[in-house]
Amino acid sequence: MPGTAEAIRGKSQDSDLFLARLMVHLNASLGKAGYGEAFRRGAAIPRQAALERLAVLAAP
Repeated sequence: MPGTAEAIRGKSQDSDLFLARLMVHLNASLGKAGYGEAFRRGAAIPRQAALERLAVLAAP
């Protein structure tokens, strides 16, 4: 999610408290290498594709 958020916003999310807490949790759960890989995959998603994925997740 943090990598995808960066893909959508086009900048780092370091100041977002929710994402900062999520990143700590994901690092603990996935490990540093696993989190880094997941972040890179999310950040590599083109902005429009990320928005489309988000719309699907947000749909009722």
